[in-house]
Amino acid sequence: MKKLLLVILFFPLSLFAKEISYNDWTVNINIDPITDKKTVSMNSVYVSDSTSISSAFFTVGCDSVIIIPFSVHNNLKDYEDGLIKVIFRADKKAPVEMEWEKKGAVFMTNQKQMLHQQIQNSKKFIIRFGDKSTSDFRFPLLGYKKAYEQLEKECVN
Repeated sequence: MKKLLLVILFFPLSLFAKEISYNDWTVNINIDPITDKKTVSMNSVYVSDSTSISSAFFTVGCDSVIIIPFSVHNNLKDYEDGLIKVIFRADKKAPVEMEWEKKGAVFMTNQKQMLHQQIQNSKKFIIRFGDKSTSDFRFPLLGYKKAYEQLEKECVN
């Protein structure tokens, strides 16, 4: 249901959008027809291969990173808005612990460059939210590097 709502919500934006696909990643370039303001982002979708029926959107913008999880068994719903513990790991590198901001069902950070440095040449990325009850999400990185290069090019112009 939430996926359908997101599709309906974002469909009108796609009328003025350009999408460029790089394997598991898509770069979206939206231009407002009134103001000509350009909004650029790249995203990937995680869908669980287990019986937990969960998914998440991973979006990288010009200045921030946002992850929106959707799950039948949402372990994160009891966390209040504010800072939340996050641990992520790219391939077999050392895990990185940090805090992200939680607003409603959205998790975000403005530490885009640090995150990019960790995952740019990796094949697999897993992120865990929370410290008491946790949720893990695995995102594919095939096409990430080329999508990021396109994102940076579009963000400058």
